[in-house]
Amino acid sequence: MYLNGCWGGLQQTGGLPSCFFVAVLYTFGYVKGLDSDSVYYLTETCYGHVQAAEGRIEASTALTYDNNMNCVFTATATGGVGLILVLQRFEIEESTDGQCKFDNLTLHNGNSVASPVIPTAPLCGRRSGLYFLTSSTSVTVHFRTDSSGVDRGFSLLFTAYYQAPCRADQFLCGGGQCVGGNVKCNGLNQCGDFSDETNCAEDSEEDSANDPVPQADPGVVSGVIIGVTLFIILVILGAWRLYKWKQYKAFLKRIENEEVEKAGYNEISFRTVDNRVEYPLTNYYQNDD
Repeated sequence: MYLNGCWGGLQQTGGLPSCFFVAVLYTFGYVKGLDSDSVYYLTETCYGHVQAAEGRIEASTALTYDNNMNCVFTATATGGVGLILVLQRFEIEESTDGQCKFDNLTLHNGNSVASPVIPTAPLCGRRSGLYFLTSSTSVTVHFRTDSSGVDRGFSLLFTAYYQAPCRADQFLCGGGQCVGGNVKCNGLNQCGDFSDETNCAEDSEEDSANDPVPQADPGVVSGVIIGVTLFIILVILGAWRLYKWKQYKAFLKRIENEEVEKAGYNEISFRTVDNRVEYPLTNYYQNDD
């Protein structure tokens, strides 16, 4: 999964600490993000058209965009009555007169550059927290840059919305739009007003409390019991064999000592070679009797 939207969009709710909090939630599975194949980069696909219920359009795969770009990309919802557009990050070179003559992004409410402009003019500079609603199920992004000067670019999130009342599998945004239920607490501000990213920790705890207690598989339990029983039996048998082997070694040692005593030799005079007792030819004791 591909997580984004923290930088820029979530800065409105507390800056980098909020980003860190979302990253932690994402790591432990509380938030999901978008699939990586739902992200479209203009540096890779300058002209294109995609149909999807949600996705994200970005200027570049890098931390900055290219000069001399003139890209047109259209996204069309697979359902719904319109699109929620959220500028999660927006940093585009701005002209000194504020007319966006150098680099600019134009959003069209429709499937071509001839469609009406949202909001009313091209965008540039550095902005955050901007979101728009389209009355069309398509949005056309027109991104133009000049031959010098760049910035970090933009990240535009689009999500199809439906009219209320919402279905059981949908979520009601704070603005009254119905979106897919998967947007709730996924780390992305897809409603535009953060209503889909509120009370996420509480919702996760409630869902966990309502989850049924997992039942153990009887086959697995039986296998574990049999395995543990066999292991205990093997340990007991191994200990018994070791005990008997030590007894056998002690018996052999005792036999060797008895043979030496019967031969009447000094214990210092014999040596053991290959576990056999060899008796010397001399140094034996004479019986004075």
